[in-house]
Amino acid sequence: MVTFGDNYSVETNSKVLEFDRKLAIEEAPWIVEVVPAIRSILIRVDPLSVEMEKVEPLLLELLSKPFPDKARDQGRKFEIPVCYEGKFGPDLEYVATKSRLTKEKLKELHCSCNLRVACLGFAPGLTYLAQLPKEFKIPRKESYNTTALPGSILVANRQTVFTATEIPTGWSIIGQSPVIGFRVDRSPHFLLQPGDEIRFYPISEEEFSNFNPAQMWDTYGIA
Repeated sequence: MVTFGDNYSVETNSKVLEFDRKLAIEEAPWIVEVVPAIRSILIRVDPLSVEMEKVEPLLLELLSKPFPDKARDQGRKFEIPVCYEGKFGPDLEYVATKSRLTKEKLKELHCSCNLRVACLGFAPGLTYLAQLPKEFKIPRKESYNTTALPGSILVANRQTVFTATEIPTGWSIIGQSPVIGFRVDRSPHFLLQPGDEIRFYPISEEEFSNFNPAQMWDTYGIA
């Protein structure tokens, strides 16, 4: 595990993603898997392909080298529709109350942010986005007592989670998007990647129903 900071920041997360890309460029045969997170990166190695005592010096050597240009952050920009109305945002009023905002002001604030895809994890295509304004600094619930549908917009601790599959959650659900970030019939299977930037925009229930789920994948040239 290589850790780049104690808390989330764009600078810390960029270092994680740059090192992830650099490891991919190196194509070291002893690396089995690389898992980037918000502020750290997990590197699984094959102990039959490398002497374990050499792993740390090898990684430190890679870290000390300048990052090549193609390892730099090359995130794409997405605008993703969200319906905050009725059944799509069951916790919107709760979050608005905790934030001391009206529901309309909360939606406006959530849609005013350019949010960075910090990492994917926990479930296929589940996207962690940062960072929301201080008004969204509310804790997660004390239990996983809610089911979040694919496309749900969850908030807690100044983060947004954008689900791609159905999951149990203790986060507050403030909306749902018709865009689904994980599809087995597409390649790659994930719409979003770490380093991408997202900006949400509000739509009505009728617009949600009429939205073509494949539209976003087609727009960004994902097969």
